[in-house]
Amino acid sequence: MKSLGIVSFKDPGQRAGGVEVVVYNLAKCLSAEYKIVVFCVSVNAEVAETDFYKLVKIKVKKSFFTEFIYIYKLRNELQKHKIDILIDNGGLSFLVKKYFKIITIVHGTNAGNAISRKIGSISDLVNLLYRIFWWLLQNIFFILKSDKIIAISEKVENEIKKYYLFCNNKVNVISNASEISLDGNINETLDKKENKTVLFVSTNHAWKGLSIIEILAKEKPDFTFYVCGSPIKTHEKNIVYLGYLNA
Repeated sequence: MKSLGIVSFKDPGQRAGGVEVVVYNLAKCLSAEYKIVVFCVSVNAEVAETDFYKLVKIKVKKSFFTEFIYIYKLRNELQKHKIDILIDNGGLSFLVKKYFKIITIVHGTNAGNAISRKIGSISDLVNLLYRIFWWLLQNIFFILKSDKIIAISEKVENEIKKYYLFCNNKVNVISNASEISLDGNINETLDKKENKTVLFVSTNHAWKGLSIIEILAKEKPDFTFYVCGSPIKTHEKNIVYLGYLNA
């Protein structure tokens, strides 16, 4: 059985954010065909077995340089494990020597984030410079090293092609919103539901594929689509915006 490494930043078992959810679901779905090793940051370094993957927690003290230290230590950890394929979330493995195929999942671009941010303080300026620095690193390293790039939405795909070089023929769009157990396409799945209610939750909706909900709302006027998170503008009467909600 081949070994598949998945790079996260936080522990995917906690599922604190979108990236962690993607990593967790990927590991679960691919564990039948691959031996899965997930790499993440932790205060205490440890290796733990879960039901379907080995979790390698890399010890890094929290500071401004946490990501850089993690990337450096990640390189050493990957060399210890015999990985055949590496799935990287966000380009954290760009220092790794090319011993295996690398698939990079892009959840958003640092260039897009930098352009959209408003400068109102010194902290905002530092954050902007930090994003620009990461954009340069990603352009030079991980885009060139990746064998395949997966964007989580068409908006992210367009940002990649606009702001990053040498990658037009590498990018595919795969949404991360669907359960692997669903049969058929999303229309067939909705048609089987007795409860004609759909909930869509995200932060930056354009990145996460809100356009799909707008298309479905037009096609299925008998359904009600609830959207929770960032503000939206929609002309569809059966899309209801709930705003920000606390769990």
